[in-house]
Amino acid sequence: MGKTRRQVPYLIQNGQLTARKVSGLWVIDSADLPLSDGQRQALARDAAIQAVCKLLLTPTPAERLAEPGTDRPGIVSEKRNATRPDPTP
Repeated sequence: MGKTRRQVPYLIQNGQLTARKVSGLWVIDSADLPLSDGQRQALARDAAIQAVCKLLLTPTPAERLAEPGTDRPGIVSEKRNATRPDPTP
């Protein structure tokens, strides 16, 4: 946080830092602490990774239409074709 022991109570008193007293000790939620540049960059990087993963894991329309139980979109399972004769001579 980059503040001295004397600055923290001052920030709490002035309302610049949210804290509550528990058993005589000041408790500050980590979400209320200011972030360093590195922490902000890490959060942005994590958000970007999550967005890419969501994009890659979201099924395409063709995958949504694929028959359940098939490995690839648009491929009909062999079980379904088993009763049909083979069209090749």
